[in-house]
Amino acid sequence: MEYGRYGREVFGPHQQGEWARLQALAAAYDPSSFRRLTALGVRPGWRCLDAGAGCGTVSRWLADQVGAQGEVVACDLHTRFLREGDCTRLTVVECDLAAPPSLGMFDLVHVRFTLSHMRNRDAVLSSLVSLVRPGGRLVISDGADVATPLSPNRAFSTAMLAQWNYLYQSIGSEKLYGLSCPDLMKQRGLEDVNLSLDVPPLAPGTVMTSFWKRTFQQTVPAMVAEGYLREETAVVAQEYLDSPDLCDLSVGMATTCGRVPPDGL
Repeated sequence: MEYGRYGREVFGPHQQGEWARLQALAAAYDPSSFRRLTALGVRPGWRCLDAGAGCGTVSRWLADQVGAQGEVVACDLHTRFLREGDCTRLTVVECDLAAPPSLGMFDLVHVRFTLSHMRNRDAVLSSLVSLVRPGGRLVISDGADVATPLSPNRAFSTAMLAQWNYLYQSIGSEKLYGLSCPDLMKQRGLEDVNLSLDVPPLAPGTVMTSFWKRTFQQTVPAMVAEGYLREETAVVAQEYLDSPDLCDLSVGMATTCGRVPPDGL
């Protein structure tokens, strides 16, 4: 199967509203990410890599934690959004994670909602593991859509399943990839592997609801045109997101943390 690329064929930085969409995603999941990273003991002097850094909210938070004695490298296929605002404390690298430049070794490698959208995710994961110095940590946060089948709104559930099918067929996205990461880390020799799951609510006026409304605005035209979703179903699903009666759950974020043994791999 031939796939396109996230950030090119879908969800590109050139698309109207993409900055706001990514900001909504970050606002929904950042508190959980910051809490997990704090629990790991991120501290001054660490060297950190934020791979697939998106709009850079995690990168900037890490830069605050490691201080002037540390360093944060933020890399992405497109760095336009990383360069928005204050990025003086970051080393910004525009690169393809499938073929990254020499970046050195890190105390922490963090990657969020990136690997699940990459067709060569296994190779990229192995490459990221190789960047973690002995005793360092790898943190992967990625999708785990455990809620869609339980949605009380059939049109919304149908639209979400259609979107996952569309994304799988077009760029190779895996909707449950986050749940596979503990085993993938153990296969690569990491220790102290643990998994947590955050499933934010969908309710009127929340940032998570805004994220899905903006996501559907980008994906529904293609899904309808290519036969993944009927237009009338898409309309009802989008009306549900605008409804004052909206009460649902969003896609979960599964976060897996693992440690490279002190004597290396």
